[in-house]
Amino acid sequence: MTPLSYAVKYNFFNIMVTLLKHDALVEKRAFKDVPKNECTNFLEKIVKCCDFVYSDDITGLKNELDDIEDNSVLNVIVNVKINIQRTKGNDNGQTLLHLAAIANEEKVVTWLIKDKGADPYLTDC
Repeated sequence: MTPLSYAVKYNFFNIMVTLLKHDALVEKRAFKDVPKNECTNFLEKIVKCCDFVYSDDITGLKNELDDIEDNSVLNVIVNVKINIQRTKGNDNGQTLLHLAAIANEEKVVTWLIKDKGADPYLTDC
């Protein structure tokens, strides 16, 4: 198991956030068989945001992110690296901004950078 997997399993939210801030990859296997807790809910929110980008549901993405009042939590969600297999791109450590760029969603790219603090200089793995 990865350190992220242990943090999620034992519901150590602050440890999970610290790991995500330091480029731990979000992978479904990190929380697949873990009972629901604060950490799994957070990771599912990240996956949900990815799903919104993939399905071109920009309204859903905006609603999901606009509901987050804590800027430090929002920053983690927007800039976390994701490793979830889909059909577009290679999905190897990409952020929501990467996914929006791959999906050719110019308005979302601009919105993520200007309004949500996405880092345009993060590289994928």
